[in-house]
Amino acid sequence: MLHYGVLVSIAKNSYDEPPFTHYLGGAVVGYLSADFLSGFIHMIIDNLDPEKVPLWLKTICNDFHAHHKKPLGAVYDSFWYQNREMYLVGDAFLGVSVALGLMGYDLSALTFAVTGALTSVTNWTHACAHGRLKGNKIITLLQRCGLLLDKESHHIHHTKLDRNFCGLNGSMNFVVNRIFWTSRTVVRWWKKDSSKEINNG
Repeated sequence: MLHYGVLVSIAKNSYDEPPFTHYLGGAVVGYLSADFLSGFIHMIIDNLDPEKVPLWLKTICNDFHAHHKKPLGAVYDSFWYQNREMYLVGDAFLGVSVALGLMGYDLSALTFAVTGALTSVTNWTHACAHGRLKGNKIITLLQRCGLLLDKESHHIHHTKLDRNFCGLNGSMNFVVNRIFWTSRTVVRWWKKDSSKEINNG
């Protein structure tokens, strides 16, 4: 995909501009941002009612909800089909990356490119946590090092659906979990308060 060509181009140029540690930091921020985005999107779609969303979103919601009933279904989809929901997000970040690069903001461009490229494949890394490429030594090593989502940490999401939504490596679960729990508390409070107003009225 075009994401990776832009990413490689920016990375090559960054070697000529010290300090390189700044670009490394930008790549790490992009990596963490991709994990956060995957979790945030997952969190929202998991909690949408398919009957109350536009038709184009209904299919996505049904796919996400069906996955909780048949988790292993994610293992058998092709790579390109599997990540289809995330391409639009990745392309948006790629567009911003190109614009920033043209304006000379190479560090920001690199960060957005890494975010876009990795977000685009988070459904695949999620599938690897379910056993896709099981036995692959590189995937296993990355999972053991915490660089890719592993089966044990993701299994928590399938036993307790209110946590661990992130799909790249799960490092940002603590942030997304807090957002979800806080939002749920606020919504419950609002519904309870609204109910009181209706009864009093």
